[in-house]
Amino acid sequence: MASKRTAPDTSNNRSMKQTKLNFGGPPKSTAPPRHHSPEAEKMDQTEVKPNGPPEDASPENTDPLQEEDTVDMESDIAKGMKPKPPRPSSQNQTPADPANPPTENSKGFTVIDKVGDLFAAPPNSVLIHACNCLGSWAAGIAAQFKKNYPTAYKAYVDHCKSLRPNQLIGTALLLPPAPGEKHWVGCVFTSKRFGRAKDSPEMILAATKTAMEDLLKQIGKAKREGKEVAEVRTCHINAGLFNVPWPKSKKAIEELEIDDADVPREIMAVALG
Repeated sequence: MASKRTAPDTSNNRSMKQTKLNFGGPPKSTAPPRHHSPEAEKMDQTEVKPNGPPEDASPENTDPLQEEDTVDMESDIAKGMKPKPPRPSSQNQTPADPANPPTENSKGFTVIDKVGDLFAAPPNSVLIHACNCLGSWAAGIAAQFKKNYPTAYKAYVDHCKSLRPNQLIGTALLLPPAPGEKHWVGCVFTSKRFGRAKDSPEMILAATKTAMEDLLKQIGKAKREGKEVAEVRTCHINAGLFNVPWPKSKKAIEELEIDDADVPREIMAVALG
């Protein structure tokens, strides 16, 4: 009697054949397919350059100051520090024009210190000294002015007699060269009296400003009238018998501003050697 053969079970074989083992290859994605919008498709087609400059950038459009500030800012943030504000772009700064350099204040004055002889100034120079309002040139450098310029001294005395001290203080008297006296004499009334009765340093400095302004305006007027004025020289006004340090009087002069093109802008301060 023939034996009955049992058919092999092929269900497991079919299952194994249908299963594909993928060793070493990337796993297949199980995510559902994306549906691109027109905007997303445009973004996908755009070439991204993460580390490069924009296509329209050129070396001329870069600013080294801003690039340096960006590096410093990133470093400060990494260290937990508050970043410094960026500097203004050097591309926005207007370069200096060598044909039109910046000008100094045309209304101000410069006082130049020098050691020498005040009275050795060129002819027609203006020599300035501080005066009291009582008509006295009895001591200090005022006595030298009295000796060298007797005509100017007489005019000064007459001027003091014609006005009260309160009217003279803070004003000036410009006296032209007399025959045999080759210099202008500029009297600035900075103290009403002298000696122990002299004004306080603060009052003297306040009077110095207005008196020097008055004198310089008179010099400008003389020049407009065609009168010859050479240099403008001064002693260290107020530093002698009025006992005010010269640097303070010098500062008061340099702080003046006079809008007059004929006024001399440079004053030479001569100290006796």
